[in-house]
Amino acid sequence: MSIRAELSRQAPAHGSAPRRVPWAAAITALLISLNLRPAITSVAAAFPALAGAFGSAYAPGSPWLAALGSAPILAFGLSAPLGPWLARRWGLAPALTTSMLALAAALALRVASPALLLPGTVVAGCAIMVGSVLIPQLVKASGGSTWLSGVTTMGMAGGAAIGAALLIPSATWWGLPGALGAWALPAVAAGAVAWASLRPRRESAAPREEAPPSSAVPSPAPGSGEIARAVAAPSSAGASPRRPRLLRHRTALAITAYFGVQALLYFAVTSWLATYLADRGSNAAAASGLLAWFSVAGLPASFVVPVIVGRRRGARIVGPGIGLAIAACLVWVLAGPLSIMPLAIAALGFSQGSTLAFAFTLIVVRSHDAVTAGRLSALAQGAGFALASVGPFAAGWAHGTTGGWAAPFVGMAVAAVVLAGLGALAVRGPEVR
Repeated sequence: MSIRAELSRQAPAHGSAPRRVPWAAAITALLISLNLRPAITSVAAAFPALAGAFGSAYAPGSPWLAALGSAPILAFGLSAPLGPWLARRWGLAPALTTSMLALAAALALRVASPALLLPGTVVAGCAIMVGSVLIPQLVKASGGSTWLSGVTTMGMAGGAAIGAALLIPSATWWGLPGALGAWALPAVAAGAVAWASLRPRRESAAPREEAPPSSAVPSPAPGSGEIARAVAAPSSAGASPRRPRLLRHRTALAITAYFGVQALLYFAVTSWLATYLADRGSNAAAASGLLAWFSVAGLPASFVVPVIVGRRRGARIVGPGIGLAIAACLVWVLAGPLSIMPLAIAALGFSQGSTLAFAFTLIVVRSHDAVTAGRLSALAQGAGFALASVGPFAAGWAHGTTGGWAAPFVGMAVAAVVLAGLGALAVRGPEVR
């Protein structure tokens, strides 16, 4: 049975109670999401010390260091179609397992030699994007719970904060290469759990008796065996020559544009916030601490926003509201006194964390089925991260050209206003099929 047929059989009747999220899918989604950011944020936090461990090629201001910062984002955009392709050929569970094991191998190999640091980071970025693209498909196959969407986005935000926060203590114990390579262990654990919990059990292969077609009888909540069958088997839904084009769907385009603009803002802020604070008088430790605080402040939003978006009226308010809040917070960080900067950055982090949660939840709740969610996820994240790679460069260029920080922050505030309009369009458009 194809993924599409399995999901159609599992779909609840209109008005039925919310479906219980299987523990296997919840644990797997959380563990994978926790591994989708530390490989990037740990390297970013190590930028000032990379030259001492990996040679002068990675000294501050060098082109190799700049490439190391932008290469993962570019790899995100280029490798996004790989996730749905692997899921169609192998099944969702093997594709998720492979992405985590490939991530672990890349993280271990990139610290083995200075020559492998950049290519290893690129491979890690590709593996991360495969897992990131397939997470919404796993959530949709598990019932499309907004609660589970919140768990995954909170896992990504938490992983980003943990990766930056643990670098200095772990480097003190194990050295910088050991601190960076240690993140291979959680990736191995996530891959093992994905394979053990999502692969179909032998007894699950027995034929199932089909229920009589009746819209009056609600479908039961999916169990672990049903989810395993839905995510383990390769999909045949992509074989139809009449497959619709997502690029012609206005809601899909709005979600893609929203994902791109929010990612552009996130990477622009995280790339330059510490430098901006240092220019205003903060010492290096305080600036790094406020950057970590920016990530931590987004954690509550990562869980709360998906639950709100599950209600259509709440989504119509949150969609444009988040963008306007980010614009206001950027002006506050630019113009506010340094003494209240922790409060301003907390507000900015909460607002920015809301956009990622909103974007991922849109992919799940606005998709008709799991296969559509996987394709929409690949489109939104592929094109979105390609656009996001422009953000750090554009902000740095504006700062270097003008000699100040007003131009970058005003430009990001304008982009946040555009984000508000895209959020409204993504919520009000038709469902993506």
